[in-house]
Amino acid sequence: MPSIEIKDLKVTYYNDTKETLALDGVNVSFINDKIAAVIGPSGCGKTTLLRTICGFLDYEGTITSDGVDYSTIDYKKRNMSYIDQSVTINPNIDVYNNIADPLIINKVNRLEIDKRIKKIAIDLGIDRFLSLFPSQLSAGQVQLVLLAKAIVKEPDLLLFDEAFSGVDPGSKKRVFDVIKSQRENHPLTMIFVSHNYEEIAALADYVVVMDKGKVDRIIDRNDKMFNSLHKMMENNGDK
Repeated sequence: MPSIEIKDLKVTYYNDTKETLALDGVNVSFINDKIAAVIGPSGCGKTTLLRTICGFLDYEGTITSDGVDYSTIDYKKRNMSYIDQSVTINPNIDVYNNIADPLIINKVNRLEIDKRIKKIAIDLGIDRFLSLFPSQLSAGQVQLVLLAKAIVKEPDLLLFDEAFSGVDPGSKKRVFDVIKSQRENHPLTMIFVSHNYEEIAALADYVVVMDKGKVDRIIDRNDKMFNSLHKMMENNGDK
């Protein structure tokens, strides 16, 4: 997935006679092979932005990928993974087959599927769960399976909306290490929404700050303001 360029993006929610402008002229670029954190107070449009990039919502404005209008790219050809707090795993199949599902859909051969699943399961510390069913796992373990499923397909674009919540600190570090390792071997653009400063400090190359449906500012990791993010997030109620 090349860089994503967003211009004058507007998204409106309709509820009976009420209209809510969730995104009000967003202009932002997400850089290829970089990890961007999106922060801002509740209701500022973070989730709507990710869902629009995924193709789930109608919008005004333009989203381009390497200069190509994103709306013309078939959804199945958008090599991406998306997790938000509503995404679940299939309760009727074991952990192994849950993780395998996107690889089977992409017609990856069985030997490669087995190789990838065993590696990511070991890397994330869930290899002992592969034969178990979701009902036998804790909420944090289910979240790790979801993350494994998203990462194992080696997507060009990762979109995570509070995807690390419920994951213990040790397992979270494992996830971050896997993402960083995959990025070294495969170009990976990642956009993640978080209210957790430690997650942002561990992963983000730059931070997109949103407010009232717009992008307020962009802060690079090398910017002095990056070190003040914790205080900024607390002041904005983004914690």
